[in-house]
Amino acid sequence: MGQGGGRAYGFGLSRDGHIAFAAAYLAILVTIGGFGLFRFAATTLPLLHLAHNIVQHQKAAAPVSYREHPVPDPAFPHGVNVYPRVALLNRQQGTVVVRLLILPSGEVGNVRLVRSSGYQQLDAAAIVETGNWHYLPAVRSGKAVMAEVDVAVRFKLVG
Repeated sequence: MGQGGGRAYGFGLSRDGHIAFAAAYLAILVTIGGFGLFRFAATTLPLLHLAHNIVQHQKAAAPVSYREHPVPDPAFPHGVNVYPRVALLNRQQGTVVVRLLILPSGEVGNVRLVRSSGYQQLDAAAIVETGNWHYLPAVRSGKAVMAEVDVAVRFKLVG
């Protein structure tokens, strides 16, 4: 009957082979599940906490009747988190000026290049990154309105 008990369980494996396969499969599931739980805890829980703080912040803030220009939303810090790899390898630096159309919701509706850095990779990175920013919109007579704002994005290598 063989070494593992003789009877075939599944996939042509003996009892011992099947137990070893099941143990390995469970170890993989636990590992993936552990990382999934870790990823959930690292990404979702801070956002839930942030959302709670935003709601509290919005309750505490007095309504604005006039704001000439959009201002960066403090709940969503602005920054360019990507330095294009090609620009990094070629040691390219520069400042890109973009014009953002801020919608009444505070989201960026359109991004236009006003002044190039001289490098396409830096210009493209600035356009993509600033398009994801969030603002407190301009306000006229107590209503949020569309407005444009120019933003300079500086790419500088350190060292």
